[in-house]
Amino acid sequence: AEVGRLSGQRQWEQARQLVTPYLEHAGTQARAAARLAGLAEQEARYRACIRELEEQAANLMGANRYQEVLALAEPAAGEFPEVAAFPRLLGQAREGLAAEQKAQRLSAAERTIYSLMAEQRHEDALLEADAALAGYSGEKAVLDLRAAIVAGIEEKAAVARVVGTVERLAGAGEGSEADRALVEGLRRYPDRLAAL
Repeated sequence: AEVGRLSGQRQWEQARQLVTPYLEHAGTQARAAARLAGLAEQEARYRACIRELEEQAANLMGANRYQEVLALAEPAAGEFPEVAAFPRLLGQAREGLAAEQKAQRLSAAERTIYSLMAEQRHEDALLEADAALAGYSGEKAVLDLRAAIVAGIEEKAAVARVVGTVERLAGAGEGSEADRALVEGLRRYPDRLAAL
């Protein structure tokens, strides 16, 4: 019974130590040899199973298939708590999955921001950038985009001021002053005012 308990706990060496003395007596020798062979077979199956699981998980990690590593390693870690490789693989898979999800989220946010900027929807682009930064503060690419958005908003406001000044001066009959304000605005914001 003790040998069965030890083998169930994967303590084959202790189980072998209990069985080995029975090899010395002729009446128990055959049963002891069969029991030792059974223990050796159990241990070999166990080690092959562990090796196969570790290899599968390592191959999946190498292919960046983190979800599949988690699906494989989580039950293995529970079934084989004595194997240190499974918790390590779980940690690596979780880190890899988190990095992959971060990259996907940031890429989607960047595409949305660029699209909003192209549509001159700077305020919406700023909200999108701030939302991305809320999840990933300090992300340089998003910080750079945010700075470009703020500069675009400021430029848009400056262009609106130039247009307002030109319209006000032209409406007041000050054509030469309106012309000067327009020329200065074109010099400062050539791409923006030319589109007007």
